[in-house]
Formats: sequence, C-alpha cells, structure tokens
Amino acid sequence: MPTVILDPGHGTDTYENGGGKGVKVGGKVYEEHDFNSDVAVRVEKILKAHGVKVVFSQKPYSKDVSLTSRTNLAKRIIPNMFVSLHANGSSDPDVEGICVFAWEGAKNSNRMADLVVKHMKEAGMKTHGSGEHASTYNSWTNLHITRELAKANLPGILIEHGFMNNKVDFENIFGKNANSYRQKCAIADSKAILEYLGIKYKGEATTQQKPKEEEEVIKMAVVVYSDADLSVGYDLANEKKCGLYNRKSLANEALKINELMVVGGPAEGLEKKTNRVIDLSGTDRWDTRKKVIHYLGK
Repeated sequence: MPTVILDPGHGTDTYENGGGKGVKVGGKVYEEHDFNSDVAVRVEKILKAHGVKVVFSQKPYSKDVSLTSRTNLAKRIIPNMFVSLHANGSSDPDVEGICVFAWEGAKNSNRMADLVVKHMKEAGMKTHGSGEHASTYNSWTNLHITRELAKANLPGILIEHGFMNNKVDFENIFGKNANSYRQKCAIADSKAILEYLGIKYKGEATTQQKPKEEEEVIKMAVVVYSDADLSVGYDLANEKKCGLYNRKSLANEALKINELMVVGGPAEGLEKKTNRVIDLSGTDRWDTRKKVIHYLGK
C-alpha cells in the first residue's frame, strides 16, 4: 500500500502569531491553514478511496507545528510522496495563479510537480508563470520542506493554490467560489498523486466508497534498513508501484505483505510480516544497487 504524507501548511494560530499566512478582508481574518486543511481532507478522501494510505504531518484545523517536525516525520515514515498544501500571498494584488515548488535536480519531486501542473491546467486553472518553480539555495525558493526532503532523498513538493491577496483568487480560495474551487484543487492534486503512483483515477464517485482496511494483505512492498538505502529503495518501489517502509516503521504497521523486498540490512526477523522475503541486500549500498538492478533485469 503506497503511503502519502499530506502537509496542510501552517496552523489555525499562524496569522494571530505573525500577522501572515492569511488575509484580513472586511474586518474578517481568513486563515490560510483553513483552506489548506479543507483541501487536504478532500485529497485524503480521494486517495483513501483508491487504496492509498494517507498520513497527516499535523492534524487539520489545528495549531501550527514546526517545519522540522513535519520533515522529521517524513524521514521516519519514508512516504512514496510528501505533498505540502498552501495558498500563496503577495504584496502585489495583480499576481495570481497556482504554482508548484520542487527542489532543483530532485528527479521524482520534479516529476510530481510536472503532473500537478498538468492536471491543474487540464482543470482550467491559471498558473503563476509556467506553474513550476525550482527550489534552490541562496534564493527565495529555498524552502525548508523541499530542501530538507531533498537532503534526505525523499520525494516531495509544495503546492501554492493561488494568491490570497488577488481578488479573483481570493473568491476562489475563501469567497463565493470556495467550495467548488477547493474540490477542483483536491481532484487535480489527487489525480497527480495517483498518476505518480501508477494508480488509475476512478472518478469522484469513489470518494463515497468505504476505504479498504489497512490491515488487509498487501501484495508487495520494499523495506530499507537505513538512509543509505533510500535512493535505491525508492527506485525499486517506483518501478514496482508499491509502498516503501523503513525497518522501524514497518514493525509498527498492522500489515501482512505477500512479497517483501529487503533493500539493505538483514532479512532476519521479517518473516512475520510477509509470506515471501526477497533479499536484495548487498555488502554495501553499491552492491545492493547492483542486486536490485539485476533483480529488475536491467
């Protein structure tokens, strides 16, 4: 079962504590986190209906948690994708449109960003510039989320769903069009995530279906032993279109896996989690990569 971390940016107390990450219109404060949470909950519903496990970096509609705690969670869980959900802000009221940030050179993150922009455009949504912005050092795009995930070899993106200070975008994000716009965002985001995972989108009707129980048997998964094995583990999981776990997180999961591919570290002790162990661990990470390549027939 693939795992996705949804990260509803900021918190219900962010605006009051810093005066940002939200707007004040007509004497009323509109918290960005409220929009982020609504979209995140809608995305969660769609993904679960398609058999994807969803983990929140923080509880929706709750007080802000640190950026470090969000990325540390990803390092523990090792998700197939980390998606941070936001609404943008600017001192220029004429700036509008959605955009996606991914760390420059991070292959899987940039592929995910491509898919988000693709599905946003197909939904008729305007983009800010090309819709894609590379996160880099020594730049305003040096975002904690994209930077720290890239440093840990974890795929992740940050989506800005329009500018709160723009009149048109405001009506979509918080105003009269909010319900339909938020659903449009959730569907586009979900389609991109599902396409990245190799799962066919079955339509909005699936959101009314009961999600599969997480305790069911999973056909296939990859487990890694340490951060040194993450890169090859991701490559294998993406090739096989399956979930990726680290050794510690897998021990806490109530799962039974039909076929478990072990990338790095010992295979002993995993028998209770699987019907079949495929040991692809080498003497070092380079030898492990060679074994994985041979296993894939490449």
